[in-house]
Amino acid sequence: MFLKEFDLSIEMQKMKRKFNNNLINHGLVGEERVAYELKKLEQYIISLYNIRLKINNINIQIDYIVITNNYIYIIEVKNLLGNLLITEENEIIRRVYYNNIYKEISMQNPFIQMENHKKMLEIYLKGINVNRQVETILVMANDKMIIDNKSKHKNIIKYDKIEEYIKHRESLKVYNEESLTIGNQILKKDNQYNYFMLNIIKKNIRNQYMPQFDNYYDLELYLKLLKLRKELSKKYNVPICNIFNNKSAEELVMKKPKCKGDFIKIKGFKETKYEMFGEEIINIFKKYC
Repeated sequence: MFLKEFDLSIEMQKMKRKFNNNLINHGLVGEERVAYELKKLEQYIISLYNIRLKINNINIQIDYIVITNNYIYIIEVKNLLGNLLITEENEIIRRVYYNNIYKEISMQNPFIQMENHKKMLEIYLKGINVNRQVETILVMANDKMIIDNKSKHKNIIKYDKIEEYIKHRESLKVYNEESLTIGNQILKKDNQYNYFMLNIIKKNIRNQYMPQFDNYYDLELYLKLLKLRKELSKKYNVPICNIFNNKSAEELVMKKPKCKGDFIKIKGFKETKYEMFGEEIINIFKKYC
């Protein structure tokens, strides 16, 4: 189960790909590949994408947090060109074929960063009385990469081996209520709210209203409503503004209606609109809240 997923922010991902550089786009492709593999395990795991935490005044960003009934995995995703050599001294070297020769490029050691993230997450988990063991996985998302690992680190794998790696480490069972609670506690701590992306949306989507949310998750719900609105506009062959405007979408997110009674109390959403699409909107909040 994805509590915070890659696909959920698809509109913002499109913006990143359109207006940022190729390096960011390349990284997103890698994260998308990992998301696809994690979906194969979604009945067994709780997954959170792109989590930003502030612990003891230190900010950390984690590509994926995966929670099973036994472990919590921190997954760092790298989508790099070339092949990879990890020496016995834990030095990481990329071998890139360029101008008919192989060029060796040293890179920053991600294992150090991952261990720091692990320590920070353990501090937070201890503070909320969670004693589950934290493990780290370095996932390489280039499907053509060859990994030559001579080090003691065995937690480096290709993206298409994620399912096999986790299943090898433990006997997976359907995630339990405790795992779901841990996921929600981490999600509440997530402080990602991408003002830069909001500005991109404002500049590049005509008449876009700027919602006043204090967390990234509500922004994601807002974008989901805009996507549904577009679909409803085509379905009923009416202008988008006749479905609901952006201010009303913000109001929906703030109120998060869970039933017909909640829905028709919101300004601009009465019986007629409930009959047209009320249940579809309510289902969004039931699913993601």
